[in-house]
Amino acid sequence: MSALRERAVDGISLYDANLEPQSIGDITKLETELAVTLPADVTTFLQRGLRSATGSYDKDGAFAGIGFEFQSIDSIIEHTQMLRKIASENPDEEQSQIILNGVALTYEEPELVLAGDGSIHHWSFRNPKLEVAPSFRDFLAHWAASGCHSSHAWTDVWPHVQDLAPLGIAPAQNLWLRAYQQQFPDFVTF
Repeated sequence: MSALRERAVDGISLYDANLEPQSIGDITKLETELAVTLPADVTTFLQRGLRSATGSYDKDGAFAGIGFEFQSIDSIIEHTQMLRKIASENPDEEQSQIILNGVALTYEEPELVLAGDGSIHHWSFRNPKLEVAPSFRDFLAHWAASGCHSSHAWTDVWPHVQDLAPLGIAPAQNLWLRAYQQQFPDFVTF
């Protein structure tokens, strides 16, 4: 995101959304309080932290979200417990099943939730169940390759960020974009 920050693009606003490195003690606390065992890729991510930005592209009626605000351990615990309480009132709904055994990694809807099997879901009580990637590692690679798209009109922001996107995963093969297109077909076209 620093390359995007350094290159002023009309319509793009960014602000810091850094995740400080989380201690192994705090990660153990999360696993204990939420009764989960985090996959190694999530543990490594939390221990390392993330220096990033989040924001939006907003120009000529086109809007797209950029970046996610990943939560600290205490926020993950608090938010996941709150969502689990709501889900326990409707345990048969497919979205409830994901969060009852999962972990909310981001805060704003639609959220990124780590399911009990280690897969990542684009999650909201308002939308159908949607698995994005089989692992957090796969999600991160495909999300970065999308230009760190988080919501709305990827098609409008992509021309401004595509040369900054790493990894060279073609949009039509991008797990994150394909999942987002499935959920919101008007916002992603290849």
